[in-house]
Parts: sequence; C-alpha cells; structure tokens
Amino acid sequence: MSTYMKNIKINYLFLIKNINITQGIWMLYLASKGISLFAIGTLEAIFHITSFVMETPTGAIADLFGRKTSRLVGLIFAIVSSLIIVSSNSYFGFAVGFAVSALSYNFESGAGEALVYDSLLAEGQENRFMSITGKCEMGYQGISVLGLFLGGLLGNIDYTLVYYASILFSVLGLIIGLFFKEPPIGAASGHEKPGFLAALKTQYTSSFAVVKARPRLIYLILFIDIVFAGSTMTFYYVQLSLENIGYTPFKIGLTLVAATLAAVGGAILAAKAHHRLGEQKLINTGTFIISLCILLCFFTKVSILPLMMISFVEAVLFVASRDYINKLIPSDKRATLLSFDSMIFSFCMIVLFPLFGLVSDQLTIPVTFLIFGGIILAFSLIGSRIKIAPAE
Repeated sequence: MSTYMKNIKINYLFLIKNINITQGIWMLYLASKGISLFAIGTLEAIFHITSFVMETPTGAIADLFGRKTSRLVGLIFAIVSSLIIVSSNSYFGFAVGFAVSALSYNFESGAGEALVYDSLLAEGQENRFMSITGKCEMGYQGISVLGLFLGGLLGNIDYTLVYYASILFSVLGLIIGLFFKEPPIGAASGHEKPGFLAALKTQYTSSFAVVKARPRLIYLILFIDIVFAGSTMTFYYVQLSLENIGYTPFKIGLTLVAATLAAVGGAILAAKAHHRLGEQKLINTGTFIISLCILLCFFTKVSILPLMMISFVEAVLFVASRDYINKLIPSDKRATLLSFDSMIFSFCMIVLFPLFGLVSDQLTIPVTFLIFGGIILAFSLIGSRIKIAPAE
C-alpha cells in the first residue's frame, strides 16, 4: 500500500475516538444537576462561542504545523474536558468544561477532513473522497449506535460512568493517531518561513480571498450549516421532550440508536443519491425534508419517526456536501476553510440553541419545535430559490 493511503486505513480505526457516549445523556446529566433549559442552552452557546472564536486559528495552525498534530492535541483537550465536567457541580465549572470541549472539536474539525483529502490528493485518488467520506460517516454512525447504547446503559447506573468511559475511548484514539503520516500541504517553497503571527495573518487573508472569489462556496456553507444547526438542535432537545413523557435514559438511548441507524443508511446511499439527483436538487430536496421533519417533532410520542428521517437525510447531505465543498478549496487553505465552515455552524448554534431553550422554558419543547421548524422550513424554501452554478 502506498505511503499516504495508509492514512485512510488508520483513519477508519481512529473513528474509535468518536464513540461519544455522552451525546445521548449530557443534557439529562445537566438537568439532573438542576440546570434550567435556558442555562443548558447558554452552555451549548458557550461551546459554540469558543468554537466560533477558535475555529479559524486552529484550522490555520493545522495548515501551518500539520493535521496530525492538530488531531492529537484535540484528543488531549477532549480528555481534559471530560475530567472537568464530571468533577463539576456548578454552572461555572460546566462552562469551563464546555469551552475546553469546544477546543478539542476545533483542533479536529478542519484537520481530520483535510488530512484525508490531501492524503488522497498526494496519491492522485481524490475522486474517491465521496466514497471514503461515506464509509467514514457510516463507521461514525455505526459506532455512535454503540456509544448511545453504552451511554444509556451506564447512564441508568450513574451519569459519571459515561464520562469516564468517554475518556477511555479518547485515550485509545490518541494512541491510534500516533501512526498517521503527515501528507504534503500545498506547494513547497524555498523561501525562509515567516514567523508564526505573520504566517497566520497571511493564511487568514489568502483564505478569505478564496472564499470571496467563490460564491458557490459561500452558498454551500451558509445554506447547509443553518439547516444542519436546526437538525442538531432537534437531536438534543428531543431527548428532554421524551424524558418529559416518561422515557428513561436507556429508552431515550434506544430511540437515538434508531435515528443513528437511519443515518448509517443515509451514509451508504449518499453517493447514489448524488448521481441520481445532482448537486442542486439533492441539496434543495434534503433541506426541505429536514425542515419539515423538525416541524413534525411537535408530536412527541411519534417523534422517533421524523428524527430517523432527519438523521437519514442529514447523513446523505453531509457526505455529499463535504465533497462539493472540498472541490472548491485549494490544498494549502483546506483546514483553514473547513474550520471557517465549522465556525459558521457554531454561529448558527450560538443563536438557535439558547433561543430554543428560552422559548421552551416559556412554552413547551413540542410547541417550540413547531415554531422553529416553521422558521427553518421558510428559510430552506427561500434558499432553494438561489441559483448559483455548481462547481465542475
């Protein structure tokens, strides 16, 4: 096997660090500590504010100093975050833990995808990216099923056990990540490298020049991220909605497992959906379906059905859109601009997540799904009317 193609195999194993068994219980854990829905929303906002501020700096660091290093640093922050959250009993402690967790996400978000794409690029295999991304997403969703099952099982015993198990999986990921080989980034230069701050400034200015020159890239990032923020918000608030009608953490975990299995199917069919519908029609249809399903989560007792459909369609859109976006980005700006994409998603979450919690405190979670679902549906319909030619 060629040198950089080994990174693809290692990346599949590296997915073990994504066995995020806290995703199905963290809101329940905070609620058990007496944190209100609005306060939970502000904690999620703190996560995304930190992510918003640090996304492009960490992406630039990955472009300048290596994607492997960035991913390993991200796992170290993930371990520290879990330790802080599990040992805290105050809003301030949780806020610090969420901020550190955001940093772990920042160091991984642009670097992981960039490492895979540039490994393929170095071997002239970049046309396989959508297929490999589909397999990674399928693997991610598959191990998420395991994580949700374990999280619900351990959460029934003690929520803190979930965080200790999460630390274990991060440590295993850290060990596996040591075997990555850094792929080449951009064209080599014989000139002496500038200092870090000067290099960072140059990276910013040149990266945003790329964004400005590519209207299709701006459209994809903004349109997809707003709808994805709505689906992510739904995934988490459905948990509290189900708890309010008597679901145990284990039953909630099984519900999320069903949704995650639907996402596995979406990841498998993403490439076929792209070839059948094409870029524009796939994006328009997918975002419309997600928006409509958020509305249908008003019916809590059957919310598993729209949640499964959201997960399925989101997986299709995620796999396809990563390919669309990467085709528009030059290699030496890849991690920076992918982090910019994540920064926009964080901004959407900063606005939507605490606002959803505030409205839910005043009304109910199901009614809030009705309101926000209607807003996002209107946005998806307006966004689908925008015509920007897809990249070749």
